[in-house]
Amino acid sequence: MDLNTALSILRHSHTISASGNPPLSFSDPSSLLSLTQHLRNYSSLSTNPSSTKRVALDVQPPQSPQSCSSSSVISSSPQQSPQRKQPAPIPNDKKDEAYFERRRKNNDAAKRSRDARRQKEEAISTKAAFLEQENLQLRSQIALLKNETAKLHLMLFAQPKLLDNLQQQIKSD
Repeated sequence: MDLNTALSILRHSHTISASGNPPLSFSDPSSLLSLTQHLRNYSSLSTNPSSTKRVALDVQPPQSPQSCSSSSVISSSPQQSPQRKQPAPIPNDKKDEAYFERRRKNNDAAKRSRDARRQKEEAISTKAAFLEQENLQLRSQIALLKNETAKLHLMLFAQPKLLDNLQQQIKSD
């Protein structure tokens, strides 16, 4: 991107206002050019959804049947959770070695399932905390870049003669 394109990008934006911000000074035009290129790359990333990976997390704590209730229904008595039908007890004469082996396997599978669910919930919680932190950092960076862009606008438009001279120099080169 050349300086002329960068200046035209800055000139055509009308939505940024920065009252009370002192103008920035650059020792060389390459600083302004690199900032403009960075902003253009950033805006192209935000407008191209295929280049970013979107992660949708539905982070909600698991709810027990007692805690699930409709917010639109107000009741004066507490809701009762549906009761599971108790299985018929197995007589002692049917409890052979195979029965105890099935029970042991079932208990092991239930434990593995609980552990896997707990691990998955912890991973989601960790990822959510990381994404929240990253979101805060990105919002802060956006605010800084908007502030800097506004200062650059003030610099350019406060001195329109300087802007015209720069464009004439670019055209003559």
